[in-house]
Amino acid sequence: MEDTYTMLIENKKELIIEPFGYTLFIVFTTSIEGSIQKIKDIYPEDYEWGDMQGVVALHSKHPEDSLATVFFGYDPNIDEVVHEALHVVQRMCSWYHVKDYETEAYLLGYIVNEILKFHKKCPKPNKKRLKIPKKVIKSIKKRKKELDKRGKIIV
Repeated sequence: MEDTYTMLIENKKELIIEPFGYTLFIVFTTSIEGSIQKIKDIYPEDYEWGDMQGVVALHSKHPEDSLATVFFGYDPNIDEVVHEALHVVQRMCSWYHVKDYETEAYLLGYIVNEILKFHKKCPKPNKKRLKIPKKVIKSIKKRKKELDKRGKIIV
């Protein structure tokens, strides 16, 4: 089987949730793991990450700021959207010490609606894969073995 490489494609939206001023980034991606790794590379200590094994959607919050990100694949179901939106609401209400169920219910409906509206506007990614020639793959594997022998780390 020939190795293939798929480019990471993301559609992002910044949503400021008033009156709190809470920032929520909504990300639809071809690879949740790839998008998370990209953020970890840029901000290695800034986010709290839970167990990411086999995730189909994910909520991540900044531990010291009123900021969160939700990640979805390009075809999330309503259960995934509501689940992640509820995490956002719980985090917001905890952050701002809100203990009013009516406010929580309003926020949940608002956030779910905003995620779904953005999803409708997102162009769906082309699932075409870029084929890497066998000669190039062989060269990469050979180079990796050489570097591994010298104790160099390859990411």
